[in-house]
Amino acid sequence: MLLKSALRPLAVLLLPMVLCKSACTPVAVLLAPVVLLERATTPWAVLLPPVELLERANAPVAVFRSPVVLTTSAALPVADFDSISQTVVTTPGAFYNLSFFYQIVEPNSPPNNGLRVLFNGVVVYENLNSISGFSTFTFTHLQATGSTTTVEFQGRNVAGSDYLDDVSVTASCVQGQGYWKNHPDQWPVSQLLLGNNAYDKEQLLSILHQPVRGNGLVLLAYQLIAAKLNIANGADGSCIAQTLADADALIGSLLVPPVGTGYLRPRDVSALADTLDSYNKGGLCAPACDH
Repeated sequence: MLLKSALRPLAVLLLPMVLCKSACTPVAVLLAPVVLLERATTPWAVLLPPVELLERANAPVAVFRSPVVLTTSAALPVADFDSISQTVVTTPGAFYNLSFFYQIVEPNSPPNNGLRVLFNGVVVYENLNSISGFSTFTFTHLQATGSTTTVEFQGRNVAGSDYLDDVSVTASCVQGQGYWKNHPDQWPVSQLLLGNNAYDKEQLLSILHQPVRGNGLVLLAYQLIAAKLNIANGADGSCIAQTLADADALIGSLLVPPVGTGYLRPRDVSALADTLDSYNKGGLCAPACDH
């Protein structure tokens, strides 16, 4: 049963799913109902239906809410993996964070298990014949190359079970200008263009510490620096591309204090600064890191 709403993005598995194998049954059998919240293109794909799909607003792109149990029979080849995957909507070139909880229940030592995680066709995690689970794993700065991206989990556990839970795929987040001012060790780049002029990291930090004192150029530079650092750090900046271009055009060859003595009236920059401030606080196309 497929229930869809164009205004409700997301993908969430709410009930347990078991992928099991034995010599006398099909390679994969659904033993319990699966409820998924889906964004856009495809549900989580398993080898046999049925799968119920639902959608709910205000959730990450893809989230498992209850365990997935991947099991196999000792009679089957150890290289034989079950898999579960979903294709979600992404922004080409944007970066995403993937996290999941993984637990291994394996009585043998050494174990004969395996878990492989792929994002956009690239292996980001692989655990073979090792007890390294019972933990939340997080992978950041994973880049999407197209308008859709497939997340796939491949699992094998001969003697026991591997539990997969709390899977989430979220867009890289944004920080405000205050964060970047106080965390220079987290900067993804050491140089930025403001208008027609390049500024090094020391100069950019001096601008962020410069009081506005009625100078709209400094006010605009605060937000422009933060926005460009957020984008360089992987956040989606597609919604402010024109705003960035307009801000750089307005600044032109002016040098921002204290590096130079450039000046703009606050009323001339307020609309641009407000848009960039909203973006840097997570109000536009990228979420805030503190939410």
